[in-house]
Amino acid sequence: MIADKIQPENNSSPAFLRMADMQRLENAKVEYEQGLLEVIKQEVGCDYLSDLHAAYSFMSMRRVLPKIDFHRYSLAECQDALQYICAQSIKISDQSQAKAYLQEFSDNFNVKAPKA
Repeated sequence: MIADKIQPENNSSPAFLRMADMQRLENAKVEYEQGLLEVIKQEVGCDYLSDLHAAYSFMSMRRVLPKIDFHRYSLAECQDALQYICAQSIKISDQSQAKAYLQEFSDNFNVKAPKA
């Protein structure tokens, strides 16, 4: 349970969570309930999951991927996200490999600047 992992900042009254502790719990709960693709979509700033295939998404993805903890998600979910974004069937052995592959994929995605 998420509440078990978040300790109150004030240990003198464990029965009562302070407002800041409650907010941290709620943020952790929301992040936990969201899937990896949804988190990437929100962090990149896309309105729809299909926007993750757009060239502009890869520029933002380069910036946000280091902030996302892939270990919070199952190996299957990481693989599904990787396959959806890269549009390829990719086998990975762990979450770190999924993150590294996606980072490399977005780094190597050729985005041409619009012509003036």
